[in-house]
Amino acid sequence: MTLPANKTKIYLAGIMGSGKSSVGKILAARLGWTFLDADLIIENHAGKSIPAIFASEGEGQFRELESRVVRRLASAQRAVIALGGGALEREDNREAILQNGLLVWLNVSPEVAAKRLIHSENRPLLS
Repeated sequence: MTLPANKTKIYLAGIMGSGKSSVGKILAARLGWTFLDADLIIENHAGKSIPAIFASEGEGQFRELESRVVRRLASAQRAVIALGGGALEREDNREAILQNGLLVWLNVSPEVAAKRLIHSENRPLLS
């Protein structure tokens, strides 16, 4: 795959359970690029898990943190980036992503995603 010269990132988006992290790691390895998981970066920055952020600060604060991380990731080079399931909800996130990277939507049916997430305990929006 050849990307335009100004597009040095591939952003993976999709609903929870679509495989963003799994596909991202494989794609990054094949390209020889870095894999970055926006949710893990948010957790590292906040010093707590996403469920804990939702519980203590609410979804609005989580989305603010997510937007800050999306803006920071815009400076990454040769990276495959797994976005959180709601990262595309904000227009400023979509603009930052589309200006400097290729956005790929991983399409999966809700039924398949539900099967993948059946034993997941760290998905606050599923609670």
